Amino acid sequence: MMITAAASRHAATARTLRHTPLRCAADRWAALVAGGAAARVSDPEFVDECRRQYVANGWCHVPVFLPRATCDELRAEAVGLLESEHAFASSDEHTVYQEEADPRLPPDHARNRLMQSKKRIVDYARIPPQSALRALYTAPQLRGFVQAVVGVPSLHLSACPFNAAMVRPHSAPSFRRACSRRACGSRQYNGYYDTDGLGWHFDRSEFGVNLVLQAASSHLLLTSSLPPPARHHATEH
Repeated sequence: MMITAAASRHAATARTLRHTPLRCAADRWAALVAGGAAARVSDPEFVDECRRQYVANGWCHVPVFLPRATCDELRAEAVGLLESEHAFASSDEHTVYQEEADPRLPPDHARNRLMQSKKRIVDYARIPPQSALRALYTAPQLRGFVQAVVGVPSLHLSACPFNAAMVRPHSAPSFRRACSRRACGSRQYNGYYDTDGLGWHFDRSEFGVNLVLQAASSHLLLTSSLPPPARHHATEH
């Protein structure tokens, strides 16, 4: 078989196109989600099913969102980072509304009662560049799925390097929340140890995404902070 110089150049160009960053990212996404429900995020029927659940309940629960191998990889990375110098202990006293106390009410009123929240955090800036968590967060497939389920016209990756989030571009307050604990769909590792936990609170974020890592599977929980159908009262978490 004879391969001319022109054909060789064409073959080399084809190889280059096949290995562009976009193609590599798509390949890694496919590898990370194979065998999990995440492999169906582009399936219109699956997306519609999740959207109906979200609209009806104010939340959408997707069991086994990721396959066991990916969960094991993420969990091992999380444990290693949470028990290293890269983690920091977060301890916060707050009211149920996560606002300042109301001076019009007595200190022992339920509105002013202080709750305690404690956990260990590894922020996004300290997660390794090659981490599967970063690959999942930056994947347009996941962003498109969340966007379709929660019913927002567009989502963009936050520029905040510490608490990366999916934010709505037209909402300045959302961007400010992206660099705080109130981010929508933030990407970081949270670890809860003995005596840790989230104090009772009303979550005011427009939506949230929780990827819960467990021994045998992972679950994706998309939650709305405003209950249907009126969506004007805060929900309790």
